[in-house]
Amino acid sequence: MSNAYQKHFGQIIGCKIVDFYMEDEDDMNPWPVLVIQQPNSAGGQKYKLVLSQDEEGNGGGFAFIEEVVEAQEKLREMRKVYEAKKKMETA
Repeated sequence: MSNAYQKHFGQIIGCKIVDFYMEDEDDMNPWPVLVIQQPNSAGGQKYKLVLSQDEEGNGGGFAFIEEVVEAQEKLREMRKVYEAKKKMETA
């Protein structure tokens, strides 16, 4: 995964979904909106996570909701440990 994607989507790690609605600017392509809240922000800062067809915002999009496979979760944890060790070694 590129650093740009990690930086962009990594912002929502730990956030809690507190609401959902469809934003109907255009009846043909409604926008799915997830309201997310940062757990450790002052006042519980909330943000809109809007699903779009593309980066230009040419209409509402779709999200696949898939079961997290246990092996994938373990691999992510192992990668985090590896990166932390690597960072400590270079410090």
